[in-house]
Amino acid sequence: MKRMRRVLAWALGDGVEAARRLEAGVPAGFLEELVRELLLDGEELKAVFGLSRATWFRRRRAGVLRPREAELAYRVARIYGIALFAFGEDRRAARRWMREPHPELGGQSPLLAARAEPLAREAEAILVRAMSGVGR
Repeated sequence: MKRMRRVLAWALGDGVEAARRLEAGVPAGFLEELVRELLLDGEELKAVFGLSRATWFRRRRAGVLRPREAELAYRVARIYGIALFAFGEDRRAARRWMREPHPELGGQSPLLAARAEPLAREAEAILVRAMSGVGR
């Protein structure tokens, strides 16, 4: 979890610093931590990040994510980090929420919604509304 905290600090921290990291190159280890933390299987890795297992192994060897992959990792980590907060650090509940289809996301799960910026923002907004007790 220690390395995952670095990923969450990046995703939930200073937006300017996050953008700098995106421009400079995001370590493949960040995505590796997300995959491990969210218990993603090969199909989910492909569905969310567009990476086959072979491509994923190449990224790990190269050590750096491509820009699109890095942005997706950022969005997934950000949504997951907010979900962790919303669920009182209950990792199991946050993981489950990430995978469940949600009507306000057009029936997609927040994990899959992270592929598109507008849906990722809506997933964040759902969590914020839930934490503040405000309905839609």
